[in-house]
Amino acid sequence: MSDELPKGWLATTLSEITEINPRHPKGLDDSMFVSFAPMAAISQSQPEFHQIVERPLAEIRKGFTHFAEGDVLFAKITPCMENGKGAVATGLRNGLGCGTTELHVVRPLGSIDPHYIYRFLAQASVRRAAREQFTGTAGQARVPTSFLEKLEIPLPPLLEQRRIVAKLEALLGKVDACQKRLAKIPVLLKRFRQSVLAAACSGRLTADWRAENEDIEAPSVLLERILTERKRRFEAATKVDARHGKALPNLPNNLTREEIGIDGLPEIPASWEWVTWNDLADWITYGFTRPIPHVAEGIPIITAKNVRDGFLDFSQPECTTTEAFAELSEKDKPRRNEILITKDGAIRGRASLVETDEPFCISQAV
Repeated sequence: MSDELPKGWLATTLSEITEINPRHPKGLDDSMFVSFAPMAAISQSQPEFHQIVERPLAEIRKGFTHFAEGDVLFAKITPCMENGKGAVATGLRNGLGCGTTELHVVRPLGSIDPHYIYRFLAQASVRRAAREQFTGTAGQARVPTSFLEKLEIPLPPLLEQRRIVAKLEALLGKVDACQKRLAKIPVLLKRFRQSVLAAACSGRLTADWRAENEDIEAPSVLLERILTERKRRFEAATKVDARHGKALPNLPNNLTREEIGIDGLPEIPASWEWVTWNDLADWITYGFTRPIPHVAEGIPIITAKNVRDGFLDFSQPECTTTEAFAELSEKDKPRRNEILITKDGAIRGRASLVETDEPFCISQAV
């Protein structure tokens, strides 16, 4: 290590420059209040405690970890250690503290900045090395004291330690600020998406276009052409074609505006009309209800979880056999340009357009 260090730095071990797991001195007044830190008070990313309480020393002197002002705390149990839990003990009542037994305490000696030790121990590389030295059973694995005692650490002069800590805090502060801003982006994008959709479906998005294109086909004329074409397809369909024969008898709709319930709907441009899905769709149905075999590889089964906002997720679908797929009704096998909508549970209402010609089937939740 020493060959790679900057001039003036020293290669050493943690045990040479710190005291590991010290105890409170004897003779202290047991009635004295000191700070107490459970594991929940230890942060995963900051040296400060989340929140600590004060208790009489007599209540916590036995059966808990001892630390003092300026000590560095290092979580030793899984998964707290891997999650980065640690702290620099500051602001302690009477300069003393006790805490969970699942902490190692590192007390810097001489000209050592505790925040430099804290930042060194917070490195992912140190945490990985600590994990390799775990002792104990699964779920109760811990970092042994010997790991910290033998841990090599590069030691710069005290003034440079403080400079490193100051630079780190400034840079990591910017990282935290960026993370907070990035965390808001999905929410902002969702709101923006909904705003755009609302503008499109209310006519606001195309107001300029309508002003420049007044001589256009009325919706009533368009709807009449749609219904005429649907009726023609129905009359041309054979009884063998179960797909159309089952769905198309529902047309034409002929519901009145009052039956649709138009009075409670939002305002739309004068050149628009409210219609129902049944006016526009050849059929509205849902997927298979009977049990079918599931296999690791085969024809994908699209369930509600696979219908995302605007796309179908084929990354990890359930699958069925080719033979079972062939026996399904044609209504269970969506085709290109059909719309799939989830109909059950907390995620009902998510919709996606079918944009593939590859065969797949849908469950009754879609």
